[in-house]
Amino acid sequence: MVLDRALKADLRRPITAWKALVWAYADEHVLVATNSEGRLANTGYTSVNFGESSGSGAINGFLEAHDDAVAIDSMVRAWFDFDRNQYFALGKVLERRMRPPMGCELQPLRLLPKLKANGTPEMVYKGSGRHDMPLWCWIVKEGYDAAEVARAQELYDLFIALLAIMPGLKLSKWRIEGQGLDSFGRIVDKALKPVTG
Repeated sequence: MVLDRALKADLRRPITAWKALVWAYADEHVLVATNSEGRLANTGYTSVNFGESSGSGAINGFLEAHDDAVAIDSMVRAWFDFDRNQYFALGKVLERRMRPPMGCELQPLRLLPKLKANGTPEMVYKGSGRHDMPLWCWIVKEGYDAAEVARAQELYDLFIALLAIMPGLKLSKWRIEGQGLDSFGRIVDKALKPVTG
């Protein structure tokens, strides 16, 4: 029997969408890569915006990311084309091998007295004597206001939706199978085996 067409084996390795994102941003440093389309200057060297420094990578050096990482970054960049700040926020979180936090995971804004080393509030007194009346104490802000919580929830929702569409991405090294995640980031699917014990 003669075969009309040659069969090609799929030699790509399986990976989840979550692990592919971590690989592209944490391992390949695609945010600062010289072959990434998001590069700032066309100098042939890596570069980042001032104030948008990445967790790691080379600045004014040569750093070329894998073509699959560039393809993943292009997809993420297109997904966040409406808001460049959200794109960089996601990239920075992924470089630390973390997922973006949900809005409910952020501590709400609280105003607390600034404490001295001994644990008492730092007060400002009227006059300079020992028995003077306290006028006020210093206040520090902790947590996030409602707008920051809403923005964090929006980033998380977009991240989860991105994980859902990534399995359709055609790559040369990886075959994206499922969304992945967990270690209490949740969304486990059949491609990622849950940890027991």
